[in-house]
Amino acid sequence: MGVFDVLTKPFIPEEIERPEVWDISTITSGWSNESRTIDPVKGKDMDEFLQLIMDLESDGGEDVYQAKGLDKNKGAGIFQLETGKRQGGMTALTRAYGQLPKHLTPQALASHYEEATEGDSSYDVKAKLHPHQQEFLMAVNIMLPQGGRRKYDKWVASGKSKEKFIDWWLDEHWKGWTSDKKYPTNQEKYEAREDKKNWAKKKLGMNIIDEVLELENKENYLK
Repeated sequence: MGVFDVLTKPFIPEEIERPEVWDISTITSGWSNESRTIDPVKGKDMDEFLQLIMDLESDGGEDVYQAKGLDKNKGAGIFQLETGKRQGGMTALTRAYGQLPKHLTPQALASHYEEATEGDSSYDVKAKLHPHQQEFLMAVNIMLPQGGRRKYDKWVASGKSKEKFIDWWLDEHWKGWTSDKKYPTNQEKYEAREDKKNWAKKKLGMNIIDEVLELENKENYLK
């Protein structure tokens, strides 16, 4: 290019390319897009939080399908995201694609979103993603307001209370307790939630020592 070309040709920035790798450290440092800024989280905290979800959902991280349930809508992968039309897997994919800047959105994630929306709007994370890619997808969702970021931040601030984690899991991930009956009363919803909370506590191995630590964490959190 000659001097004349430099002076007369407008500068065109290079096209932003999507990354090939699914590197969770690129998102835990936070990001900004046209609609909002997402604050960073500590990588170690996110790793611990993801592990807690796996401890409840897939016995510590087994990449499997739900043993029970309909074939068209069953839990899948290490976080047991539902495979059906506009269910958990598709919701997680849509949030990630819509909220991540292009330079943080893996090429495969973008391709999967386009394929899913051109199809029946379902997404099977076990069929499409390796476990570390499933962790990337889940971390994006947790960092977003729609995915329970407020409750995640409370978990961190409380000293990583398992009680706070279970609150997030019940309200932002599992949600099954709200539909035990077609028209549950508020009391029935409360009782179903408490039953599931007690199940989760047992699953995580919470005992009397944990209960004491939970009280201490709660006191420190309220100070």
